[in-house]
Amino acid sequence: MKSIGLFCLLCVVPWAQAQDSNQSESKEDESVVPFAYTDDAGTYTLFNDLRVSWFRAQEICVKQKLTLVSIPDATTYQAISDFLLKAPFTINEPLWTSGSNLANGKQFSWFGIYGEAFSYNKFAKNPGTAPRCVGIHGFSYIWTAENCSTNRYFICEKPTCPE
Repeated sequence: MKSIGLFCLLCVVPWAQAQDSNQSESKEDESVVPFAYTDDAGTYTLFNDLRVSWFRAQEICVKQKLTLVSIPDATTYQAISDFLLKAPFTINEPLWTSGSNLANGKQFSWFGIYGEAFSYNKFAKNPGTAPRCVGIHGFSYIWTAENCSTNRYFICEKPTCPE
């Protein structure tokens, strides 16, 4: 009887260890960083192998100690345009930014490091007041107001204190 118990114990322990190993692998998969292109200064990162909703993009940026990009002025707009131009690939569709009117349907604001209402924009047409999130087109750099649940590539930035 003791040998049957010992045999069962020897079979159960490796099985349990294999189960624990599978669970830890699945947890590690959640923390895998998607492929991304980052500028030389490490300021901007374009996640170009993963299309996600605006909300998920926010989460992924934060997990990387970044935030979705904010474009509060012409200087930043030019920096983002230059960054996209230098990327080793072209994405011919909108890319998520931190812009949204989710907090106030009448006013678009940056949810990234600035937290300010838009005082500068590059919308091709009036974005309206429906709940939307802002994408910058990867080729034309024009802004579009999109359904926040649409899966898109996205741009994060290293947080810095606004001046």
